[in-house]
Order: sequence, then structure tokens, then C-alpha cells
Amino acid sequence: MGYIIYWRDCLELTSIPDDIPHASSLKELWIRGNSIATLRTNDFSQYRNCILLHLENNEIVTMETNAFAGLTRLQKLFLNWNAIGYIPANIFSPLQSLHELYLQENEISDIHMTGFSGLTSLSKLILSFNELSDIKPGIFSDLQSLRDLEITHNKVTRLRTNAFQGLVQVFEMDLESNEINYVEAGAFPDLPRLQRLEMDKNALTTLSWNAFIAVDNTDNVKRPSRLAMNLGPSRHGSNPFVCNVSLCWMKYAERVGWLTWYGVGVFPGLKQT
Repeated sequence: MGYIIYWRDCLELTSIPDDIPHASSLKELWIRGNSIATLRTNDFSQYRNCILLHLENNEIVTMETNAFAGLTRLQKLFLNWNAIGYIPANIFSPLQSLHELYLQENEISDIHMTGFSGLTSLSKLILSFNELSDIKPGIFSDLQSLRDLEITHNKVTRLRTNAFQGLVQVFEMDLESNEINYVEAGAFPDLPRLQRLEMDKNALTTLSWNAFIAVDNTDNVKRPSRLAMNLGPSRHGSNPFVCNVSLCWMKYAERVGWLTWYGVGVFPGLKQT
């Protein structure tokens, strides 16, 4: 038998309770809308059968080492609407069964290179409405099952080479409403399943074809097999593209069948085929 415990919107709890009856049998734990600021080491070690954990709308700033130890069966974790500023090393590594991680509406400005290590089952990651200005190359390298990545409404200015390395299963990526003004060659390397890319409401003036090309050590060119890309309509204050010959590759890519770009009015002088 599985139990569900609710502490919702009561503002009374300042730490995770350690005296819950039948803790080892809990399937869902809802501790949202309280006043918890720190997730302590082994706070959840007794909830080994929990599959759903709601911690949103607290005041969480700090996650101590091994805060999530014991949650090997957890499938969904909600940490949105808190005050987290930093994702520390290996913090989520005990969560080997986690499928969905919600981190939106925090204050995250930095993520350790191993911040997402061990999340090999993760299929959905939401990082929108934070303070990220950079996406470190390789930071997502363990997320080989990820299908949906959202990093909207942050402060990212540049997409570096190999920024999304390792996301071999990603299907949809949303980077809307950042401050991206440049995309380096190989920023989207070896993403064979990527089919939808949202880059509306950024600061791009140009976009090179080699951003979507990866070359491995055997010199085999790799790119998405079919990609729909939203760059947004210019009349709504989206990317301020300069329409010149550097964008002509988009017409060719569409003609040969691997790119569909949309957003009416993106390039006044460049017509879709």
C-alpha cells in the first residue's frame, strides 16, 4: 500500500519532517508553500519508495550534499518557485529513476559541471525564468535520455561549441526570450533526434549553418535529420536579423528537406521555398 502526505501552503514547516508515519511506504510527498530554506543531507533517506516529490513555492536556497540520498525510485521532482541560485556538484546523482525535473522560477545563475550527473533516465528538464548567462559545454552530457529541454527567459548571450553535447535523444529545445546574440560553430552537435528548436525573442543578427553541424573524429558530418526552427517574426521585436548572403543556406537546407524555418517576417528579403 502506498501513502500520500500533504503539507501544502501552510507556511509552517522550516525543515523536512523526520517523524512521518510509514515514511518508507510513501509514494507521494507534497511539501509546497512552506518556509523551508535548506535541504539537508539525508533529508529524504527514509522515503525510499517515493515516486513524486513536490517542494515548490518554499524558500529553498541551499541543497546540501546528498540531500536527495535514498530517493532511487523518484520519478518527478518539483523545485520550482524557490530561491535556488546554484546547482552544486552531483546533487541529483542519487535520482537514477528521475524522469522530470522542474527548476523554473528560481534564481539559478550557475550550475556545477556535474550538477546533472547521474540523471541518465531524465526525459524533461525545465530551467526557464532563471538567471543563467552561460551554458557550459558538456554540462548536459549525462542526460542521454532527455527529450524536452526548456531554458527560456534567462540571460544567455552566447551559445558555445558543444553547449548541448550528449543530448542524443532530445526532441524539443526551447531557448526563447534570452539575450543570445551569437551561436558558435557546433553549438548543436550530433543531435540526430532534434525536431523543434525555439529561438524567438533573442538578439541574433545572423546564424551560420555550421552551428548545426558536428564533425566527429572520422570526419563524418552529423546534423538533425529534420528540424523545425522558430526564429520569430521581426515585427514583434524578435531577432534583429540582417538579411544578406550569410542566411542563404537556410533556403538550401529547406529545399533539401532537413530544415523548416518559420516566423512570418523574419527575413523580409528571404522567401521560403
